[in-house]
Amino acid sequence: MSGFSTITDNNKENNKNAIHQFAEMMKAITDYVGQEYTHGGDIRFMVENLKDYRFNRPPNPDPNAHQYDIESWKKQLDLFWKQRGVYP
Repeated sequence: MSGFSTITDNNKENNKNAIHQFAEMMKAITDYVGQEYTHGGDIRFMVENLKDYRFNRPPNPDPNAHQYDIESWKKQLDLFWKQRGVYP
């Protein structure tokens, strides 16, 4: 039985090494895309989370909203459409 135990221990060690190697590679990839791409923050998010970035349109402001809130909403909406143009 000691031979089987040694094989199991080796597999556990290999799994630990594979997990560590995967984590290090993902960190290297996210660091690279974060620095090299124009919209690296968004791409970095997608790589780290292994899913697409969700672009949520900002909700329309209240009809009685203060002018500052309306202008802020316009800026957020502009950013939303710019991001949608980059990532169709």
